[in-house]
Amino acid sequence: MAITPAAESLETDEAKLALEGLDKGEDDKGKGKGEGEEEEAKTPEVLAAEAAEAEKLVRLQPIEKEDGSMETEDDAKTRVEAEDVAAAEAAKKPTEVEKLTAETKDLRQILRTSKRDQVQMKAKIDRLEKRPVGTAEKEGEEEEDEEGEKKLEKKVEEEPLSRVEELQEAIGAVGKERGASLDILLATMESSGAYKDVKDVCSRGNFDDIFETIATEASKESGKDYDETLLEVELSVWAKDNPYKYMYDLIQKYHPTYAEKKGIAKPGEEDKKGPVIAKAPGSIADKGGDSDVKAGWTAKRIDDLPEEDLHTVP
Repeated sequence: MAITPAAESLETDEAKLALEGLDKGEDDKGKGKGEGEEEEAKTPEVLAAEAAEAEKLVRLQPIEKEDGSMETEDDAKTRVEAEDVAAAEAAKKPTEVEKLTAETKDLRQILRTSKRDQVQMKAKIDRLEKRPVGTAEKEGEEEEDEEGEKKLEKKVEEEPLSRVEELQEAIGAVGKERGASLDILLATMESSGAYKDVKDVCSRGNFDDIFETIATEASKESGKDYDETLLEVELSVWAKDNPYKYMYDLIQKYHPTYAEKKGIAKPGEEDKKGPVIAKAPGSIADKGGDSDVKAGWTAKRIDDLPEEDLHTVP
């Protein structure tokens, strides 16, 4: 069939429009790349969310039931919801590793408590063994008993306690005198956003880890008995106005559990990323509250210094 002038003109116009559209698409594509108008790269979080959504859509597809029939969309939705609930409940349960770790911590605390009792008992036995014979009792005044007979009253002579016994009694006295106020202080800190994890951080186990680390370093430096030094460190901390705030900061900085979370290298490890290596705090605890223990540059002394004198701290 012959092509009329009108048809030829129409085909020519259509070809021009097609070429213009093609040129425009290429121009837009080049313009997007050149001027940064192309779609921005998705973050890992966005990609993970999209992958989770895609996975859920796949799971929502009806599957064959045990009886051979196919699920409805509602059946598939109910199944997926039940699976999600079961997965969430399973995630809440501690793993076997977490269970073993918790048991190990409990056993360690039992051993620490037992050792503390043994140290106190040994100190008492040593004191009694050193007591001179015949000085345990002294004669008192004569008193009459119920039958009117005179009876010599004997009083036990009070002896000075050992250093360990003195420290144990002092720590116990702090608990009796300040126990209620310390509980209120702990609850107040927990209610604030900055210290909402204070009970986890300031656990007895973490306290003892720091106490033992400080006592080890301090006893090496001074040559004093480790058990005495350990009790001195503990007493000095509990004698502070806010022992939980002091220990919270110390644990966050030096305890391996929290130092690792902050990317701080352990002592002895190569510092590859550049953070400060966490070293043992040594005698960093302020032991100024104990008259028999005088610290040099204690935390309290540093805190009390004016800013212009901070450069004098070694």
